[in-house]
Amino acid sequence: MRGIGALALAWHLLFSAGRCLASEEISVFAAASLTDALKDVGKLYDAASGNHVVFNFGASSDLARQIMAGAPADVFFSADAARMGEIERAGLVAHGERVDVLSNVLAVIVPKGSRASVAGPADLAGLGKGDVITSLNGATISSSADVRQAVLTLVPGKAVPIGWKDTNGIAQTGTITPISGPPQ
Repeated sequence: MRGIGALALAWHLLFSAGRCLASEEISVFAAASLTDALKDVGKLYDAASGNHVVFNFGASSDLARQIMAGAPADVFFSADAARMGEIERAGLVAHGERVDVLSNVLAVIVPKGSRASVAGPADLAGLGKGDVITSLNGATISSSADVRQAVLTLVPGKAVPIGWKDTNGIAQTGTITPISGPPQ
């Protein structure tokens, strides 16, 4: 039900943007995590409005840099509130027009009958409580924003290296393989 609500809200935002624009093309910059949902919304919008939505999907930080450099975006769905704040502070969002509407949730699913005990994603890679991730897929990690950026580059089914320091300060390495999610 939550997904349907998000799609309806995204539809409303696109529809509202379409009424305000003289152009028949609407440029939507959106976090990569929204690709499937927004492509579906875009098809519905195109059919209903006669306008055309052009998407630019990617890491929110990359999209924000593009917008700050002058790339035209009619709608921006950012997965990073800090980057959206930068765009707003730069005066690139009309006062009162910012609307926070979506969020991401990480879900870990263990098959029924499995003896695996998963209290969180770190358990899947062998990390323990208090361990600190230092690298992911070749990228140095020094903040939560770095983690979000690195995660956006991951390809489902492709193993990538991860590095961390355990609670004793000893460097550890391993691999993780992201999954696309549960079957529909």
